[in-house]
Amino acid sequence: MTAAEQMPHSDKFREIPSLIYLLKSAEAASRAEMDALLRNTNVTTMQYLTLGVLLEHEALSGAALARRTFVRPQSIQDTIRALEAKGYIERVQTTQDRRERVISITESGAELMRELEPKIATFDAALSQGMAPTEEAQFRALLRRAKANAQHFASDVHHVNET
Repeated sequence: MTAAEQMPHSDKFREIPSLIYLLKSAEAASRAEMDALLRNTNVTTMQYLTLGVLLEHEALSGAALARRTFVRPQSIQDTIRALEAKGYIERVQTTQDRRERVISITESGAELMRELEPKIATFDAALSQGMAPTEEAQFRALLRRAKANAQHFASDVHHVNET
């Protein structure tokens, strides 16, 4: 039994600030800074994230792109349309299924990402300012574990609700 399981839920949640609050406040602070860094560029934070995912993957369906950018498939459509209109991405029909279209970054989109990289890399490095390299590695590992724990919790809850 873990320490969290041993502690009554109400007592654990009263630990202020909660992990949920700390994660959300870190996300909000980093999102605000990203919005400020990208204010005078031709993309929003969500568009930048989308282009970054497409740089890592050759071609993705809209649903796969939504999953990797942490939004619902319906929500990604506005971002896709905006990036396509700017010429940063293209949608191409697959040869296997004429109805399916995959999304890829264009050379123009890749060039924009190369231009923005130094600015974003400086901010990324600032997030671990004051941490020793081992602390940064540990912090990254702990964040990955928190993500995995959240996903595991969600799948357990969904599994219980389905039975």
